[in-house]
Amino acid sequence: MLKPKSASIRVSGPQDSYNPRVANLSPTRRRPLAPRLTLVAFLLLGLAWAHPAHAQFFLPGSSSLTSIPSGTDYDAADLHLAADGSIWTTSQLGDVILKLSPDGKTVTRWKMVVGTGPSSLLPNPDGTFWVTESGVFNIARFDPATGTLTEWVDYARRPTTLILRPDGKFWLPETGGSLCLFDPAAGTLTYYQSTAISSMAYGFLDDDGTIWTCDFIGNYLLKITADGTKAERYVLPDVVTYPSKIIRGFDGALWISAYGSGQLLRFEPATLEMKVFDLTLGSLPYDLHNYKDRILFSEQAYANVGFLDPSGATPSLTTTLTKDTVEPEFVPVVRTSIPVTTVLTSTDDTIEAPPVAINTGNKSAGLTEYPAGVGSNWGLAIDEARGRILFATKAYIGALMPGIPGTDEDLYFPSAASVRGASAIWRTQVVAWNRATADSAGVKSPLPIYEQLLPNGWISGYAPTANPTIGVDQLIFQDDAIGIDMEGPDSFGGLRLVTASTGSAADLAGWARVYTTRPDGGTYGFAMNPIKPPRSVTAGDTGYFFTPPDVAQRTSGGFLVVNAATGTASLVAPDGTTLASKTFSWPGGTHVQYSPLFGSFGVAPVASARFVVKVDVGRVMPYGSSIDPITFDPINLEYLRASDAVTLQWLPAVARGAGPLGSAARTDVQLFNPSASTASVTLAFRSGTALGGLPTTTVTVPSGVAVTLIDVLHASMGLDGVAGILDVLSDQPVSAFARVRATDASGGGWGYGLAGHSSADSVVAGSRGVFLADTDSGWDVIGSDLVLANIADTPVTVALNLTTYDGKSAGTTSVTLARKEVRTISGPWYTISGSGASFGRLDVVPSDASAAVFATLLRQDRKTGDTDAILPVLVPK
Repeated sequence: MLKPKSASIRVSGPQDSYNPRVANLSPTRRRPLAPRLTLVAFLLLGLAWAHPAHAQFFLPGSSSLTSIPSGTDYDAADLHLAADGSIWTTSQLGDVILKLSPDGKTVTRWKMVVGTGPSSLLPNPDGTFWVTESGVFNIARFDPATGTLTEWVDYARRPTTLILRPDGKFWLPETGGSLCLFDPAAGTLTYYQSTAISSMAYGFLDDDGTIWTCDFIGNYLLKITADGTKAERYVLPDVVTYPSKIIRGFDGALWISAYGSGQLLRFEPATLEMKVFDLTLGSLPYDLHNYKDRILFSEQAYANVGFLDPSGATPSLTTTLTKDTVEPEFVPVVRTSIPVTTVLTSTDDTIEAPPVAINTGNKSAGLTEYPAGVGSNWGLAIDEARGRILFATKAYIGALMPGIPGTDEDLYFPSAASVRGASAIWRTQVVAWNRATADSAGVKSPLPIYEQLLPNGWISGYAPTANPTIGVDQLIFQDDAIGIDMEGPDSFGGLRLVTASTGSAADLAGWARVYTTRPDGGTYGFAMNPIKPPRSVTAGDTGYFFTPPDVAQRTSGGFLVVNAATGTASLVAPDGTTLASKTFSWPGGTHVQYSPLFGSFGVAPVASARFVVKVDVGRVMPYGSSIDPITFDPINLEYLRASDAVTLQWLPAVARGAGPLGSAARTDVQLFNPSASTASVTLAFRSGTALGGLPTTTVTVPSGVAVTLIDVLHASMGLDGVAGILDVLSDQPVSAFARVRATDASGGGWGYGLAGHSSADSVVAGSRGVFLADTDSGWDVIGSDLVLANIADTPVTVALNLTTYDGKSAGTTSVTLARKEVRTISGPWYTISGSGASFGRLDVVPSDASAAVFATLLRQDRKTGDTDAILPVLVPK
């Protein structure tokens, strides 16, 4: 079965010359993997190649392949990521040691003698490397700075890898069946040989000096004493073939890749229990690493990078290993090897950055796989700092990364959760609507969608998903979309909604609310409309949100990377002084959270500061929230862009001692001037028909400075018992944000945040503003108020149309607003239909050509008083 090294066809595998494509090996596993999930139609984003044995599911990742000039299989046991970001590996078939520069633009190759076959790579702190040579059975030390290669002859058969001991010596398991102790200082090789062992696979050195390895041919697990003289031999189950690499797992157990039978094995040394986890039928698992609470593996039949979650996977076999009656004893034989030194010449090549492509993964119970390589995948490395899982493959160095968006019509909620936080349990409600545009034949269709969590801190391997279908002109409601519908409890990150059929993206609209529940059933939370990628912060622009005026409010924030991005995230004091900064470089789909925000940057909280994201390349969506320390009510800190600053905008729902928040309501306004000149900003309050003078206040905002106006309606305008809208007029473009809050005797607060909006966000003729979560479900549950503000200079009539969740009309009425009038309609569902609704759709439809109306829905939890301010989705009439 094994091909000798002198065979006319050179092959490389995890052991000796074994390769199933040459050996024609049929897997001996008795049961194929039964996928848990149903086959799903081709995703509009496009599928990477996948083997028919895989179950297809919406599990997007992205990948790139860096082409290596004159490359062959990068088939080494190891892929090493250096501290500076450079990547090191070798090619057995190409007889090359390779370095890929940190920026990915230069590859350096040191060509070795043909037939040398460098196979494993172990770095030294001084920048040199230890290398095993599988072609000529040598051990080598390589110095990239000088090109010096120092080689010691290994007198046995092919060392699989180098295991460094604390004393500077190395254990080398050998495919000939011996265990070698290599002392480079003395040049000695001590061989511990037993006739009871056929071929040693890769080894693992335990803390007590014990060596764990497998007999690749004999199908045993070996536990060798620290002095190398004795071993215990455990018989592996007969469904297992060719056990290869072995690591200490994140869970404390030993994990082994069963190369021949396509399995991962979990062995508990204390109890001798072994669990066998089947991979996709025909898999050839190779390298193993820990990644969070998963086992990351490379795979060679389908060129997969895979993740096994033992908590979600069911083992095909659970058994207790028995110690074999044969206890191998080793008779040491010492040999001396005289080192020989040569100098390798390096070749540098400039290469192009590879394109990033969608890589749709395969998912079954506890198993996620991405066909990301070419031919076979070998060594792996995890690059947490850059959000990549690196792998070596045929003629390429590959990178597996988070999923990237398919179209600019995809919907994103940058912050969503189903998780127990520091003070509360957080969940995310989702409402989605199918607008159901008729096709050319006049037919309207249901809309299948995909929901995907881009989990915070994950590169890949974990992507809670769901694929509901929305009926024609209907709504779906999910109370805990991530934890229940997407089967991702204890997760948070960015939430993405995307349609599953080409040409239907414009029919999808959404709404979400992140909330926590009190013991009495009342909730605190904040609502969000989704953001589309064109609204991201892009190169040359900055995005920012204001931190609270009260430093007792715990602030968290971060950003969702829409397309691969580099830039700087900073905390900036109100006077424009930068308090702290972090540079970033992340692939698309990465979710970054700093919690608490100021502590993550190593500075004390500062009132009314700004979290600023400057983008050099790519697109990101910043997000932030502040949490009341007593009620735990969160306020959404909507992000603003410097490029969106304007001289005329509106804060469409403010109050002082009135409105849904009642007598305790107050409004704080924060202003920032991104312009080069000092801005004079006037705020004018309107709560009815504006025919005469308005209460106003004027403030000066210097360039690059943020100004906060505390309780602006009362302190600056002398108003009380009022609710309405603030016009914000300035002589230089500025950004504005309002915090509308109420407090009680305990000092606890609740309320909402609302950014300034220009006329582009108003409902105009030919469009309609759609609210997807209009709720009037009882005086002690949820109720809504609709605030309408006519910003036009002429009277405007709007129709208010109600539609139930299943697409049926529930009533309509019209409202005429005088010039500049502001009007509040309490309980619009009750007012129009005469009955309540748990959730339904409210359309605001102007009937006048000159219309420009701000519509804001104030949705309140009647138990807690917490209120969300929601702007409508704007769609064609």
